Amino acid sequence: MGFEPAVADPVEAAAAPPAALPQSAAALASVIAGPALILTEVELAQREKGMRLVMEGAGDFAIIRLDPNGLIVHWDEGAEQLVQYSASDVIGRHFELFYTEGDRLGGLPERALADSLAIGRHHIEHWFVSKNGGGFWASNVFMPMSDASGKLIGFAKIVRNISKRREEDAALTRAKEDAEAAARIADLLAAELQAANKELREANDSLQRFTSIVAHDLRAPLRRVETLVQFLMEDYAQALDVEGKDIMSRLDSGVVRIRRMLTSLLDYSKCSRGATQGKTAQLSSIVDAALMDLDLDMIDIDLSIDLGPVGDVAGDDQLLSHVIHNLVSNALKFRRRGSRPAIRIDARSLSPEQIEVAVSDNGIGIEPRFAERVFDMLYRLHNDDEYEGTGIGLSVCRKIVRDHGGQIWIDPEFEGGTRVVFTLLKPSEQPGNFSADDEPVTPMDAL
Repeated sequence: MGFEPAVADPVEAAAAPPAALPQSAAALASVIAGPALILTEVELAQREKGMRLVMEGAGDFAIIRLDPNGLIVHWDEGAEQLVQYSASDVIGRHFELFYTEGDRLGGLPERALADSLAIGRHHIEHWFVSKNGGGFWASNVFMPMSDASGKLIGFAKIVRNISKRREEDAALTRAKEDAEAAARIADLLAAELQAANKELREANDSLQRFTSIVAHDLRAPLRRVETLVQFLMEDYAQALDVEGKDIMSRLDSGVVRIRRMLTSLLDYSKCSRGATQGKTAQLSSIVDAALMDLDLDMIDIDLSIDLGPVGDVAGDDQLLSHVIHNLVSNALKFRRRGSRPAIRIDARSLSPEQIEVAVSDNGIGIEPRFAERVFDMLYRLHNDDEYEGTGIGLSVCRKIVRDHGGQIWIDPEFEGGTRVVFTLLKPSEQPGNFSADDEPVTPMDAL
């Protein structure tokens, strides 16, 4: 019988059904497999020699022969290298010495021999105890051997060190479990975030509608108050003393401030998600419309505009014009007293999908610690005695920019004034390519 020089896995080959074996493994199995091997001592020695040639090509294997009682009668060099016992250490001893105490008490050695007699072979993986208390995970195949008369003469036992494979399998299992756990956590977090966003969006929509209704309904009674104040100031001015006139002037200023605030709230409530979808606008036209409303030709101002090669942007021209209008208005409002205002509007392309627009001035500036808070609804850095305002303008700008798929911020490195920067998408990236659902909803989006 011929043998090939190597086999992928002699232990598994010996344990496999004969029909499933490759040629080399079938050759090995033909040596030691089958419910009753008809072997003479000479044949057995010859076949063991051939089998060792197969094993040498595979590595990490040992061939051990046992007598019918399980005592070790043959111990080759491969077994000595693998288990660290010499032949003199183990010949005549029961093979149960390779089992842990728990496995011996569990009857694993006896079961191995009994099963191999019953079904022709027995395969088991267990912790194989080597010399000096060490050990390794081993794959073991037991097969009975008979002589020409059919008498049982012992057992062949093939041992393979599978510690590395077990470690790799365990690592793979842990990695798979970790990946599955991470995926479950990610799915859970995504579901929670989606639910939270949906809930918050619904609350925002309700609050936005409420804000619009309140701001609209308050304008009628406010107009009556404003009319009465004007009537008193014009028709009863002679009857008022200095203190009375001061009170009426303050009342008139308060009415004007409330009217501005209501107008800003209405503007804010009209900025709805989805209003920008499917629209494009030319940036130069947006800037022109914003500046036209400000009548800058009536103001002594140093204005420079550099939009570079930026052409169309994705979004609503009126809403984006409102952003430019608000930022330039703030630049005029918060100018340094006694200085000529200098305002610059510039734009540049950041990528094939995005542009950046900036409005800078030489005004009083914003301290870095307030750079985030100035975008909060109703937050003001100055009172009306210093600079009039409602604390809503920058919140409106942020909402419009976010609804266009961009971001807005105060440039912290700009010196000598304020520089407000915001990004917009180019038409190829506009909604439906951008959805408001792509960003988490914040409570400030609601008003």
